[in-house]
Amino acid sequence: MKAKQFRQAYLCLVHLYGVVFDDDAYKILKEYYPDLKIGEFRKDLKERSKRWTFEYLVIPVAKSTHFVIGYEGIGEKEYNDIFAYGAQHEYHILPYEEFLLYEKKDFIPNPSLYEKLASFVVEHIPEGKREHFGEDFFVNWFYWAIRFEGFDAIERIFLQERRFGFHVDGIWDAERFLNLLVEAHNFTRLPHNRGWSPNELWEKHRRGKTSQA
Repeated sequence: MKAKQFRQAYLCLVHLYGVVFDDDAYKILKEYYPDLKIGEFRKDLKERSKRWTFEYLVIPVAKSTHFVIGYEGIGEKEYNDIFAYGAQHEYHILPYEEFLLYEKKDFIPNPSLYEKLASFVVEHIPEGKREHFGEDFFVNWFYWAIRFEGFDAIERIFLQERRFGFHVDGIWDAERFLNLLVEAHNFTRLPHNRGWSPNELWEKHRRGKTSQA
């Protein structure tokens, strides 16, 4: 692989999975680049670990010859959470064309779900706030939060975020907000699920139970 291909591959890995150990990253990339040699891969990681980038991090693992490839925009807590929760799942290997779409960190597979959520939110914030917090802002805010904060934290974080001035009028509005949030969450590929969306995991579990019946 050429340097440009390695960079593209690492960006796809961290935008889809958040953080990946080098051995797992190698197995994933072998699915897409069958001729990739382990020595070639480790040499590239070693070189990149010496250079700082705002796109991704290649971090040496203490007291070993291994590395972790991680998204630059999250911290140690998120790394640990992704490893802890993800351990119960295998990595979701996407078709190559879909994998490459994750080179862009702002790629959103189901934008319409986030656009509906953002539109609802903008309708429920004071008019004076809308020039600062428009629909594009909330599309990206929720996509980031759902992927890296975990669903349980989203509602709490958002409702406590006073700068938005968000409010709902009555139970119907509250249910509508929650339903839009759940829908966006369930169709989103999550780093904590190693690239699986909650709906995909549920379907996978259902098929497994059916085959055992």
